[in-house]
Amino acid sequence: MTVETENSTQVYHGDGESVSFAIPFYFLDKADLKIVRRLDDGTETTEVPQSVTGDGVADGGSLTLSSPLAAGQELHIIRWPAKTQLTRLVNANNLPPETVERLADRLLMLHQANWKQIEKAVRLPETYSGDALTIPEPPGEEALIGYDAAGKLVASTGFADTANAAHAAAAEAVAAASSVNNPLDKTQNLADLPDKEAAVANLFSGGLTSGVILAPKKNGDSNASFMIDHSVNGLQTLTITQNLSITPDLVHEGITELLFTNDGTGGYTIDSSTFTHSLEGDYNNAANARHHLVAYSVKDDAGVMVTWGYIKELGA
Repeated sequence: MTVETENSTQVYHGDGESVSFAIPFYFLDKADLKIVRRLDDGTETTEVPQSVTGDGVADGGSLTLSSPLAAGQELHIIRWPAKTQLTRLVNANNLPPETVERLADRLLMLHQANWKQIEKAVRLPETYSGDALTIPEPPGEEALIGYDAAGKLVASTGFADTANAAHAAAAEAVAAASSVNNPLDKTQNLADLPDKEAAVANLFSGGLTSGVILAPKKNGDSNASFMIDHSVNGLQTLTITQNLSITPDLVHEGITELLFTNDGTGGYTIDSSTFTHSLEGDYNNAANARHHLVAYSVKDDAGVMVTWGYIKELGA
């Protein structure tokens, strides 16, 4: 008989019902089959089938399991002949050709099984022409294998300590940047930050999370108290129709912004005296003038509002 194909494995996916599976390749003996059930968590177990047919048949045969292959599981049928030779040839005139052919078939099947393993191995490129590489012995502690300057494989120990130190340094750097660039995430007074000017500059130039805006009360209210509104992507604009008094939100910690436009009459005043710091800059109260106001708040460790920072007109 001849071995006309390189196929020596077959995979089936479970449906929770099937117990019989075809073996679509030539195998010499039932013992030459390895049956592996792969569970949905990746665990592999070797199966002993209830029955196997087709040994010595060119087209293969079938096997039957004692229990169905569950959904999510896989069945791997692998031709895995034992690495032995049990046929003894004698010096006689009536040596059957089938005996020699069976020996040749077995040798080729062993070669195919070995090649399957070689294909799964880590290999060098075909064009590699350097020295042979030898994996070093385990050093007895955690280690990484890598190339040294001479291109040899070496085991590098102590990598866990190095990785942990790098991780700690990165976390410390992020925390330090957060304390400067996002001070309103901290329950501390802005004046206590190491780089107050840089922190404020960052907040006033895009330091807010995208989608967080501040919405004033309805137009015409004599007293506009600001609140954080997460439902709108953009700043709402308020039209000023009369004198306006602005009071801080004494509950929420953060930064407030307001876009507003004077109506066609203009001449109104903005009172921000209830803030820790009153309005800074020149307020243009001309008709149809447009404005952008920003203020920030900070709480102490006990959650008490300690500061309502400058309410500042950023541009008319």
